[in-house]
Amino acid sequence: MHNREDIIPLAELRAGQKARVIYTSVYGRGLLQHLADMGISEGSEIEVIAPGRPGPFLIEIKNTSLAIGQGIANKIMVDQKV
Repeated sequence: MHNREDIIPLAELRAGQKARVIYTSVYGRGLLQHLADMGISEGSEIEVIAPGRPGPFLIEIKNTSLAIGQGIANKIMVDQKV
């Protein structure tokens, strides 16, 4: 069980921080499927490479580096207590 205050948007993490995806607040089957295809789904562990302020948010997931937009990073809710 996760404490509500432990769950934050991925976009709030700094470089080097790790977290586990709790849920995404994106809508639309196509976008959800796209995130899942990249490995971003409930339970996935993510490490922030570069927080991209401004610019793309760089993450590592399943030994793969990915770039996602700030808008999406704000909709991926994570628990940073991994």
